[in-house]
Amino acid sequence: SFTNIEFSLPRKEFVTLEVFDLSGKKISILVNGMLEKGKHIVRFSKDNLPSGLYFYRLNTKEKSYTGKMILAKS
Repeated sequence: SFTNIEFSLPRKEFVTLEVFDLSGKKISILVNGMLEKGKHIVRFSKDNLPSGLYFYRLNTKEKSYTGKMILAKS
């Protein structure tokens, strides 16, 4: 299974998008490079992760945003 992380960029720029567990351990680097202006959807596979709270951090030259995801497996 997977989760989509959506974001928009006002211009072409270098982006990093990383996922962390609750303890702050980096789980995955989803993006690490130049992206074009506009809307982006990044798919995060969660097959090998236990249920719980996870954070993602989106960094550009000018901004940083942190969001949270709750992973619940059935």
